[in-house]
Amino acid sequence: MKLKLLSTLMSTAIFGTLAIAFTAEAVIVSPKGVNVRTFGATTVFLTFVGLNNQAPAEGLWCGAINADQSCVPGTIFGQLPARSNRSRLSGPSNYTDIMTIPPSVARRAYQDALRGNSSKFFYVRRFVSKTGGPDEFVAVTNIYSRTESE
Repeated sequence: MKLKLLSTLMSTAIFGTLAIAFTAEAVIVSPKGVNVRTFGATTVFLTFVGLNNQAPAEGLWCGAINADQSCVPGTIFGQLPARSNRSRLSGPSNYTDIMTIPPSVARRAYQDALRGNSSKFFYVRRFVSKTGGPDEFVAVTNIYSRTESE
């Protein structure tokens, strides 16, 4: 009897933990990383999946991110201008973003890399909760890719 009770409790604990793990939602993005031309604009279609009563806010390009994927202060290369925002909700919990990295941002990131910093930089989208929850940051890694003409 004790063994059966112990077995039932362990199963409940394991499956309950798994259920919580699978129902915990976080916004994810595809693709997670992109190659960027050193000079000139780069455009990428991004799909954010898993919005849960969240609305997209600003988009920033920065040289470094924190553990929560927000930009490290002092490393921001630029902000997506509202007039250039071509993103749209693409379902009840999906969001499509047309990210165009302007030449000015690519140039600043390139100059930062020339100073010895990483050649990686990030596009960070902030999502705000419609129900008072915490903001969520989702980063896309951008990596330089040289072409023969550059």
